[in-house]
Amino acid sequence: MWALRQRAMGVYEPFGVRPTRVLLMELVDRGIDQPKAIAEMLEAVPPAVTAMVNELMERGWLARESDPDDRRRARLRLTQDGGEALREMRAAWHAASRAQLDRFELDHLRSVLHVFGELLEARP
Repeated sequence: MWALRQRAMGVYEPFGVRPTRVLLMELVDRGIDQPKAIAEMLEAVPPAVTAMVNELMERGWLARESDPDDRRRARLRLTQDGGEALREMRAAWHAASRAQLDRFELDHLRSVLHVFGELLEARP
C-alpha cells in the first residue's frame, strides 16, 4: 500500500495536489457531495475534510452550495475547471497504472480483481 501511495503522490505531484484530494474530488464526482459523508468514506475527521474542501475551493476546483432541502447542510460540486483537472489526473493515473500493469498476464490480473472483489464483499 505504501508503494501505491508513493506512486500516486508522484503521479499527482505535477498537478500540485495530494492523492486524498483527488479521491475527494472522485467522491464528489460520483455523487457523494456532503462533507460529513466524505469524512466517513475517507475515515477522516470533519475538520480535515473541511481543510481539503477549502484547499480545492481556493484552486477553483470545488464549489460549496446550500442544500436546497436543508440550508444547514452544504453540498459540494466540481466546477468546470475541477472536472477538467480531474479528467487530466485520471488520464495521468491510467497511464502510470498501465505502465505498471502491462508486465502482468491478463489472467493474473483477472485473478487479482476476483480476490479484491471477494475481499470487498466480505467487509463487515
